[in-house]
Amino acid sequence: MANDADNGRDLATKANFKDFELEIEYKTVPGGNSGVYLRGRVEVQVLDSYGREELDMSDSGSVYGQYAPLVNASLPPGEWHRFYIRYEGDRLTVKLNDQLVQDNVRVASVTGGALAGGVNAPGPIMLQGDHGKVWYRNPRIRPLGQ
Repeated sequence: MANDADNGRDLATKANFKDFELEIEYKTVPGGNSGVYLRGRVEVQVLDSYGREELDMSDSGSVYGQYAPLVNASLPPGEWHRFYIRYEGDRLTVKLNDQLVQDNVRVASVTGGALAGGVNAPGPIMLQGDHGKVWYRNPRIRPLGQ
């Protein structure tokens, strides 16, 4: 799937998920910006953060606007990156390219661009596609506790 800034669209699953493990791969162009929305309300940031030394709450692997990534695990633009995400209750763990970037953080509120509803309500997996060229592939989701 590819989207570009001129005609990009968000993509969302038809099914809703509450507690799950998600694996997904992505790549961007230089300066690329996107996000993976969990339950449609909590964005794990996708950004060209390659080479940045000081990370903030908008770098790749951040919980947008809430938690900066623990390390910069970004590869150069144009290379495929891999997220492993585990979201259970209000706890979120994220690995980017096999490096831990969010360690069982508590997510108490939605992030910007969220769909309507509470942070802990089931919702879709949504891929942001309106901020520039981004590719996603190989999404795999496993519901927990079902």
